[in-house]
Amino acid sequence: MRKNLNIFWSWGFIIGLFLFILNDHVLKSTFDNWFTGKLSDIAGLFIFPIFFSAFLPKYRKHIYWITALGFIWWKSSYSNGFIDGWNSFDIFNISRVIDITDLYAPLILPFSYYYFKNYRSKKIAVSPIPLILLSSFAFIATSRSPMAQITYNEEYNFQYSADSLKMNVFFHSNITNNESAREKWCKLDQKEKNSTYLKKFFKSQKKGVIDSYFKKSIWFELNDTTHNCVYQMATISVLENRDLSKLKLITMSYRHCNYVGDKTDKQFLKELFEKLIIKELEGK
Repeated sequence: MRKNLNIFWSWGFIIGLFLFILNDHVLKSTFDNWFTGKLSDIAGLFIFPIFFSAFLPKYRKHIYWITALGFIWWKSSYSNGFIDGWNSFDIFNISRVIDITDLYAPLILPFSYYYFKNYRSKKIAVSPIPLILLSSFAFIATSRSPMAQITYNEEYNFQYSADSLKMNVFFHSNITNNESAREKWCKLDQKEKNSTYLKKFFKSQKKGVIDSYFKKSIWFELNDTTHNCVYQMATISVLENRDLSKLKLITMSYRHCNYVGDKTDKQFLKELFEKLIIKELEGK
């Protein structure tokens, strides 16, 4: 057993753990870009199966397969029920962002497996326990959400098609996502923004950004500085029914809320969502 545990002091594992912790606790909050989002997945998937294989080397193949399948499940909408169930216990909130490009991360697993299989143990006098504890903390902390989450499942009906609703959400003035598309949109003059052009523009974008944007429940940040809630986010989905459409508010997440009054955070955030998002959509 001790021979296998020495891998915790190997350079590959230490570098992977260092990058994993540095990215989660420093780089993400400093830069918060595509690279930092993927670095945690890659570094984590490299060291995670090594960690358990060190204790159960005979089952390393099973561990690597479970890691791959578990990661795919975790990054899909199928894990929503588990996340909601866990968060209902109010121990600490966990969360993750669904992004199909994250599914490239498991490609690191064969390299991790090769590293573990070909590692040659060295006699090391230092106990691996500090690194085992640090690794355990890192695995738990990476999925722990710094934000509180409230479940709503509130539906809002609109008297126009789902395609129009998707487009209106995509170019919503109070949603900070899709800045590049919005910049392109703002360069158009009012004549170009007539209904005919809207249909053509949406049709041209549908197979690209807009369509993929609504294939799953989406997260967006409410762009408002007049209230006292910090880092408020909402998860929504768009439902279709012929010429009518529905927007479903699934959850609201926030760092903290300093609202002064007799309303609960749940009431206040729902009213904020309706004021900033729904009101503009109803006027379309």
